[in-house]
Amino acid sequence: MSKQFGFVKWEIHKNNEGDYTDIVHWKTKEDAKKSEKDMVNIPNAGEWFGCYKEGTIVSQNLEKLCEFGTK
Repeated sequence: MSKQFGFVKWEIHKNNEGDYTDIVHWKTKEDAKKSEKDMVNIPNAGEWFGCYKEGTIVSQNLEKLCEFGTK
């Protein structure tokens, strides 16, 4: 995925119940939409998708409202 145009970073989170949430950051909404369509062409994508339970992959478009913390 890191070679997809507009890719910024990918975060994987795990909650106390053991469920995972991946958050992928893109430069623009358009880059994200194009990459979502192109992901099926990534070599070994089937292997990667096989790590997820069927029907659990969903795509959501989130808009960052603010960010707190220091760098």
